[in-house]
Amino acid sequence: MIEFLIILLIGLVAGVFVGLLPGLPAYIGPLILYPFVSHLSIDQILAIWLATHIGSQYFGSVAAILLKIPGEASSLIYIKDIDKLNSNERINLVRQTAWGSTIGSITSLLVIGVIYYLGLETELIQLSSTSVKLTLLTLLMITMCWFTDHKKTSYLLFFIGFFFSHKTIEDIPLWMHQMQRDYTFNITLFLLILAFLIIPEFINEIQKERKGDGLAIKSFIKEKLDFKSIFKGTWLGSLVGLVPGPSHILAAVVSYNSYNKKETKKKIISAESANNSAMITSLLPFLYIGIPITLSEFLLNDLLQVKLFLIPMAFTQPWPLFTHINFIEFSFLMIAIISLVYHFLAQRFLRYYETFLNLMYGKLKFLFLLLIGYLIYIDVTFSLVYILPYLMLLLILSYVGWVLYKRNVNVLPLIFGFLLGDLLTWTSYQFYQIYLS
Repeated sequence: MIEFLIILLIGLVAGVFVGLLPGLPAYIGPLILYPFVSHLSIDQILAIWLATHIGSQYFGSVAAILLKIPGEASSLIYIKDIDKLNSNERINLVRQTAWGSTIGSITSLLVIGVIYYLGLETELIQLSSTSVKLTLLTLLMITMCWFTDHKKTSYLLFFIGFFFSHKTIEDIPLWMHQMQRDYTFNITLFLLILAFLIIPEFINEIQKERKGDGLAIKSFIKEKLDFKSIFKGTWLGSLVGLVPGPSHILAAVVSYNSYNKKETKKKIISAESANNSAMITSLLPFLYIGIPITLSEFLLNDLLQVKLFLIPMAFTQPWPLFTHINFIEFSFLMIAIISLVYHFLAQRFLRYYETFLNLMYGKLKFLFLLLIGYLIYIDVTFSLVYILPYLMLLLILSYVGWVLYKRNVNVLPLIFGFLLGDLLTWTSYQFYQIYLS
């Protein structure tokens, strides 16, 4: 138990840092965990993942409101509105968004918990059959690409990712096996995430060299909580959270745009409530059907499969430390505890966060360089790749990733296509064997 509590504490600290520092996405947590997966138990992996996953959203808004520099992508939509608020309003907004995030998280948790305790998850698990899974995966791909600004490009990127994905089924055509052996051998998940997500963000950070607009935090006068805006964002986020891809960002945008231009504080409070509630409801298809719909969930699923822990059926197994609850109940418990801890931390120590942020913003490029170097080291150490071709491919794809980034093209469909490639191939093959052969 002591070891688990230490791991959870590490996850909480990591969640604060991932949220505060701009450009560090929620999926950084599972990426960093890869080298240590053999030394961690399932419950420890889940605890760290949930802590970084939830913390990135809580403290992204803290950074955005305190210094007008967004700690995570969903804060971008309201960053210009911060100029309209005075110091007292901004500090109060930190408090309001903390409450909104907590109420949104707990409400969404209650929704997926009610489904579980009423026994409805049994019906959902039936959706993991071969024919239904193939349908759901197809709908996942269509929906994910549809909610982008460049739909045709998104579909193309998805099929490129699918085409180059590593397929383990032996019955695929011989030419595909030869292609994997000769041309796509050095293409890995880490390489794609580095080239299309992290390195373009790193280049963007180098070019900005920005300084935060601090508050010189002192005492402030508390305002009444805007529960109407909080609950509006909560139910909107709970629905939008079921949309594949960056659902928490989409939820924040939908909730923000549901207000007129003059309702500045209401828009921000509602957007943050929607953001966090979407992050929790996005877990529903992952926990009950075994189909992740966000990149962070895909990476967690990959970590769990390394440990031979298969969702959804394995979530009914007892938790080793307390045998009277299973892993899905353990997940519910962790979400509640982590949300409450972050609720407290997001309203306290604001002066220290501001000091930390001011100290770190000039050094972000060094953090990104360390992160990129660390991920490359992990990839070449744990993947069977040739280093020179791997690095050359990384440079080429990073250039492509930067071009797509500058044109505001969402590259997640490509990453999802690569991740879903093997699963789609297997599911299609099983469907063919059962119904068509």
